[in-house]
Amino acid sequence: IKLEYRRMNQENKMIWVICTMHLIKDSITNDIKALAYVKDIDKQKNEEIRLKLKAERDTLTGLYNKGTTEKLINDFLNSEEASLGMHAFLIVDIDNFKSVNDNLGHVFGDKVLFEVSKNLKPIFRKDDIVGRIGGDEFTIFIKSLTKDLIIKITNDILNDASKIKVKDNHKITLSIGIAFTDDSTKLYKDLFSKADKALYLSKADGKNCYSTYE
Repeated sequence: IKLEYRRMNQENKMIWVICTMHLIKDSITNDIKALAYVKDIDKQKNEEIRLKLKAERDTLTGLYNKGTTEKLINDFLNSEEASLGMHAFLIVDIDNFKSVNDNLGHVFGDKVLFEVSKNLKPIFRKDDIVGRIGGDEFTIFIKSLTKDLIIKITNDILNDASKIKVKDNHKITLSIGIAFTDDSTKLYKDLFSKADKALYLSKADGKNCYSTYE
């Protein structure tokens, strides 16, 4: 038996170890005994975690990258938990982002992306999925909440974006498209298509707002 876990070492520091255990049956008493060997693998494990995070995360924002976002959402949609409660798929798009890059430069554009992502992180729970799927577009998957709470969170996203301080008093606004799961929704691409149509409506309605797919 092999098990990796964290434990306190003699310096009261949490480290990763691997325990290799061999089970032995006493031929006389039939008691089960164990011989365990514990090895410090903290350095190797932390490097493994670092590389895994690097592969999963967008380098600029620290959010999940496109591939990881799609995989995590698809995995959830095909789990038993997906049939429990209401879940929502949001596409969040920064309004007029091209003009930010063109007029203020790509360095400033990167700062805007970073600030928007920084605002998104504390709004959501650990189990929700927040990713940057490219350019100025973010995807958020909210698990097991009522429609009313999801709409409240969406308004929080819009309000927080308006507080971002940027160069030359440039105002940051967002457009959001929302799709809710139903019994027929089993794929990321289906939710994305619905939320994308809702996002298009938000853009057509003057931006700085949200729309839901019905």
